[in-house]
This record gives sequence, C-alpha cells and structure tokens, in this order.
Amino acid sequence: MTHLALLAITRTTPRADQLAVEVPALEIRRIGLSEFKQAWIIVSEYNYDILERSFSLEPPASPLPKLSHRFLKTVLKAFRPILMAGQTRVDRL
Repeated sequence: MTHLALLAITRTTPRADQLAVEVPALEIRRIGLSEFKQAWIIVSEYNYDILERSFSLEPPASPLPKLSHRFLKTVLKAFRPILMAGQTRVDRL
C-alpha cells in the first residue's frame, strides 16, 4: 500500500500557530500557480491517505508539474519532525 502525507499549498499567509515553508516565485511558476503572488506549504498539519483506497484521489490524466528536488528537500526538512511526532494528522480513510 502507498501511504500518503498530503501537505496544503496556500496563498493565505500562515497563522502564527502554523509552521510553513514559503514557496519561491520560480517554484510557484513551475507548478502553474502564477496567479499566486506568494504561496506557502503548511508543514504543521497534513492529511493522511492510502492511495489504493482513496476516495479523494484519482490518477491524473496527464502528468502534473513538479516542485524541484532542492525545494522538496527544504520542505521535507521542515516537515520531518512533525511527521515523526504524528502531530496534526487528519485521516482521509
């Protein structure tokens, strides 16, 4: 089974109680969110799902744009302590 931790990308400035990584302008353009002047990936909360059982996710008809590996490493570094602690997980099963 494929276990997923889904992080939100938002254009709303994170609240003081949220941990987030700001998405650089180049990454915003890379994933096709050019209408966002600023964006953040919220790492202090996430949705948990299992791909093979998901009612929320379907395979895309065409490949989706991807964030760079370098930026994803930054996100993972910020997210890892939250994931390891099991904090603020919302099950989507």
